Amino acid sequence: VMGALETMPGVLLALGFPQVDIPWFMGKGGSWGSTGVGLAVCYVYWYTCMHILFYVAGGVMVLCSRVFAPGLPSNRVTRGAVLQHVLQAERAFPLLNLVGVFAEQMRIRGHSAVCSSVEECGGWPRSITLSIVWFLLAELFTYVNHVVLLHGLELPKRLIRHDIHHALKHESEMTFFSGYLFSGLDGLLQPVPI
Repeated sequence: VMGALETMPGVLLALGFPQVDIPWFMGKGGSWGSTGVGLAVCYVYWYTCMHILFYVAGGVMVLCSRVFAPGLPSNRVTRGAVLQHVLQAERAFPLLNLVGVFAEQMRIRGHSAVCSSVEECGGWPRSITLSIVWFLLAELFTYVNHVVLLHGLELPKRLIRHDIHHALKHESEMTFFSGYLFSGLDGLLQPVPI
């Protein structure tokens, strides 16, 4: 879902919404003022999208599990524990959202392979092939990031604190929200392939 949210500006462009380039009091395209305001607006956009995803999708998942599978161990997690999961996730969100800001800035500056249409990307065969390659590379990066940096080397383990993500070991301790238990730096590194 985050991948879909991170390409939302590209989707809006593909649907015909114009890319706006308006001169205003902070300057026009490329000035320090314009770039600063653009980064701030982009950050607020991703921060808002992350919270919508986290709370709305999380709430729907919790509701569905309680209605359709009331016997699941995750339905017995105390409200206090769920609140702790949410608070820890909130600590990671500020850095986690920098990845979306970076990806959007790369797209705006033309350093991204994001296309507005399948034809623009070279047709269906090329688009499907590149999508498969991207998913394989993203999974490889995530695996290397996870195993080598977070479990293999001592200094990254202490700095990145991936142990927070693995603190819960049993179904009866986990909820949808516990999947976002990261330290801030770990939260920044997890979505880098996106």
